[in-house]
Amino acid sequence: GVFTQTVYGPFMARLEEAGYREGETLFVFDYDWRQSVFVNVDRLAGFIAKNLPDDQAFDIVAHSMGGLLARAYALEQDTAPIARFVTAGAPWRGSVRVFELLREGWGLGNLLLGGVESFRRTAMSFPSTFELLPDYDGCCASEASGGGFDATSAAGWDALHWSGIEGERLPDFRAVTARQAQLRDIAATPLRPGTEEALVIGIDQRTAEHYALETGEGEARLNVVTSWEGDGTVMRDSAMLPERAVYSTSFARHDAILNDEAVQ
Repeated sequence: GVFTQTVYGPFMARLEEAGYREGETLFVFDYDWRQSVFVNVDRLAGFIAKNLPDDQAFDIVAHSMGGLLARAYALEQDTAPIARFVTAGAPWRGSVRVFELLREGWGLGNLLLGGVESFRRTAMSFPSTFELLPDYDGCCASEASGGGFDATSAAGWDALHWSGIEGERLPDFRAVTARQAQLRDIAATPLRPGTEEALVIGIDQRTAEHYALETGEGEARLNVVTSWEGDGTVMRDSAMLPERAVYSTSFARHDAILNDEAVQ
C-alpha cells in the first residue's frame, strides 16, 4: 500500500553485486514473525531441504528474531553443513521495546488499527511477543524495588489494567515459560565445531535498557530507562553471546543494520 519500509533491499543489492544470484546461490526465507520461533524453525528446515542438496555447505545471515530461529535450526539439525553463521541485532535475551510497544502501540498507526486497545489485543495474540520479553541482567525492576512485574502469569498481566489485555485471551504460561527457557538454552549452546560464527551488534543508538511497571488500582505506569548501549531496539547485553566473534557498528539502527556498508 502507501506504507513501505526499506529494510533488506540495499543488503540484497550488495550481495548481488558480489555475484550471488537469487534462486541459485542466494535464498531468502520469509517467515511470519508473529508466530513462535519454534513454528518457524520447522518451516526453515523444510525450506533448506527443498532448495539445497543434503551435502551442500551453505552460509546463513539472519537478522533480529531471525537469528533466534536460525540458531534453533542449526542446533536442531546438528549435521547441517553450515559453514558460516552470521547474525545481526539478534535479541538473544529479549528487548524492553516490547513493553514500550504494548504501552503506546504504533503511534499514528494505531488509528488504522482501531486504537491502542486493539493494538494490544492483537499483539498479545502473537506467540513471539512473549518469546521476545527481556530477561538480561539489569533489564527489569525487582519486587523489592517496587516496580516488579510477573510476566509469567495471567495475574501479572491482569494487574496492569491496560485495556486490550484480557485474562481470558492470555496464553498458557506453562508453555510460554518452557519456550522462553528453551530459547535461553539455544542462545547459550555453541554451534557444532567447524561452523564459523559472528555476531553483528549495534551500539550508540538511544535504546530502552531497563523497565519497571508500577501497578495499582488504575493503569500500571511504565517507567523506562534508556542508554546508548544498543541499536535502538536491542541492547548490547541482549545481543552479545560469550566467546563469539563480535562486530559492532555505531551508525545503523536495528531495522537497517544490514544496510550499513561497514557491516556488509
